[in-house]
Amino acid sequence: MSQHAPQPLRLVDLRQRSLAFINESDADSYYAASVVNGYLNDAYLEMVASNPNTAIEDVWSFTAAADRRNYPLPIGFLKAARVLYGGRQVSPGSTRDMDFWSAGSGWPTLYDIWGGNLMFGPVPPSEAKAVDVYHLREPALMTDDDDEPYGVPNFLRAGLYYYACGMLLAGMGDTQGTDTKMMARFKEYCERYIKWKLYSGRDEYQVVRDASNSPSATIYGTGY
Repeated sequence: MSQHAPQPLRLVDLRQRSLAFINESDADSYYAASVVNGYLNDAYLEMVASNPNTAIEDVWSFTAAADRRNYPLPIGFLKAARVLYGGRQVSPGSTRDMDFWSAGSGWPTLYDIWGGNLMFGPVPPSEAKAVDVYHLREPALMTDDDDEPYGVPNFLRAGLYYYACGMLLAGMGDTQGTDTKMMARFKEYCERYIKWKLYSGRDEYQVVRDASNSPSATIYGTGY
């Protein structure tokens, strides 16, 4: 007998399972689809972004303008893992360092995150350079029915459904404690996600490693 991989759980699948748990459906429900979707997205954010070390891995690439120090962070930015300016690694620094503010005729040697900006120091030279920022970010919310919780493997996506069930039951005035049990199950899935994200081997999951103190360290990709 041939075996088939399970179909990935999408927003519509998670919503329909949540509604089915309270004997309702998309076609006949007291709750609007947007309400259930909101619960699922709340769970998604809590699972993925509550710990900055387990958030979504991404690369922010742009061209630094001549003589410009500050660059607004992309939406959802949480933590920088490695910054490359013109292909060279830039070390994390502090705006409290006097050298950070000096005018530069060479390449920046430091960066800092301050006031919603990525800041270079000293001031970059009068030449545009490519910048690559390996970082962790919040997930983009699911809005369309075919959207999937990016970054969460299929075997852990059911955790989002448990959260939504708990919220729906609480809203219905559950007196059996089932809502509490659903939330406990969701917390279990969050713990499993953290362990999977932090401790999986390279063959199972590619991790952006913090190489700020190790120039020879390797930055792995963002494959999911």
